[in-house]
Amino acid sequence: MAPAGIFTLLAACLLSASSAQAATLTTRGADHTWTGNSTTDANPAFASVAAPPVQSLPPTLPPNHDGSQTSHLELAHDVTFFHGQFTNRGSGPVAHIGTPVSTVANVTIPQLKYPAVMLEKSSLVANVSCTDGEADVTFTDDTGFSVAVDNWGSMGPIFFLITYAPTCGDKHASGERSYLNVSSFTSDAGTKTIHASITHVDFQDLVDEDADVEITIGDWKPTSQNTSTGLGRRDLDQRWSHQDTYSFSTPTGNVDTPWGKGFDLWQGSKDGGEAHVYCVNCGVQGSVTFSTSVTFSLSHGIKVGALQGKGQMKASIEMGVVTSADVQQSFTAPIGQVGLSPVSIPGILSLDADLGMTSGATLDLDTAGKVLGGLILTWDQLQANLDIMNPHAASVSGFTDPQLSTVYPNGTANLNADASAYLQGSLSVGFTILQGLIAKKSVSLIVKPQSAVSANSSSVANSKACGGLDYSIGLSNDIEIDVSGMQPLKINHWDGPQLKCNA
Repeated sequence: MAPAGIFTLLAACLLSASSAQAATLTTRGADHTWTGNSTTDANPAFASVAAPPVQSLPPTLPPNHDGSQTSHLELAHDVTFFHGQFTNRGSGPVAHIGTPVSTVANVTIPQLKYPAVMLEKSSLVANVSCTDGEADVTFTDDTGFSVAVDNWGSMGPIFFLITYAPTCGDKHASGERSYLNVSSFTSDAGTKTIHASITHVDFQDLVDEDADVEITIGDWKPTSQNTSTGLGRRDLDQRWSHQDTYSFSTPTGNVDTPWGKGFDLWQGSKDGGEAHVYCVNCGVQGSVTFSTSVTFSLSHGIKVGALQGKGQMKASIEMGVVTSADVQQSFTAPIGQVGLSPVSIPGILSLDADLGMTSGATLDLDTAGKVLGGLILTWDQLQANLDIMNPHAASVSGFTDPQLSTVYPNGTANLNADASAYLQGSLSVGFTILQGLIAKKSVSLIVKPQSAVSANSSSVANSKACGGLDYSIGLSNDIEIDVSGMQPLKINHWDGPQLKCNA
């Protein structure tokens, strides 16, 4: 790890000048105080970046689905729904995936209250239409008609028809299937049509209350394992889980500073003098890939909420101080929040995520003039495996020993400093099931690098070494998991090397 200057993580210290309340800076050895204002939660140093539009996964069929099999017309006590994000629509009421790699989802119900048939899976169904209390299902030939009449009659009289036909209820407009509870039916061989008496019901009305409903979301990639009759669990990439990569970046400032554009974190005044703390070229950028899967039951709520994450992140921080007196102050700093792309299976599951940044520090700083210094931290291979229902089984890697790059202090200040600081990043993911019928659960992975810094200007005249400073810096990093309704759990701690340099 390369040595770093005073602002190695003193940069993070000064980030903390975004206080949740108006701050008072006290000068040592004087009866007067600095009085000023810092940013607040309502106006963080980095303006929050809103999440992109929701990525909706409407009903669809797998590629190369063979709808000609008569078995698709037979009632069954279990069902698997297929959903997908697609670009090419077919001519029928259900679109097929049209791209080599698409985001898709399975919703598997292992036990229904009554047997059901998904009409969209059969190409032998010519048309489905609904009026008040009735549904008409017309078939393309006598074979499909006869199979349906015989099977539905023998397994009825009560069963479910599941359809994505636009003429059956108002769910189609929101990207949901319609669920029709059939109480009786008649058949017309001349028109090859079944007339059913129906009641519209909701998703939860289909499911046995103790059944474990499994939702798996993933990237569809055509392989030789893809079946022609449906999508088996083995057919979804990365263990049949949601896997999407999101890129993020924060703004880098719009305030003029002595060193260019930045953020004005704090400013104060005393007896006609002024002090400013800036964040220059500050920002966070990177990407993260999620893999998620959820299991729930109506009687027990969420039973599994697995999250796998991997990615990379780069934090660039250059802090500038312009002041005419020394400073003693503690800060807590909201920095900002970046929304990541939410995913929705309409009416069934919503998945949202965001990246939040905060910081805090205690400063004891003797300086007069201006000084700028900074740090770039890079994590190349971050990975975490979490389950919101079993946080003690969590594992992480790659969060220790980041790559460090230093912007050595420069300016006109004579500096003596003791400081401790942290810079905290929080990656949060939340699951909302059945539009809130199942209590929402969320999990946050919290990364908290910390430092303790002691530094002073070199006693050697015109010293160029170490940025003209004698310093000692201690580094550490804590990883925590915060699950809604539970106390945060620390799962990893790292103590870095002591960084020392004598000018």
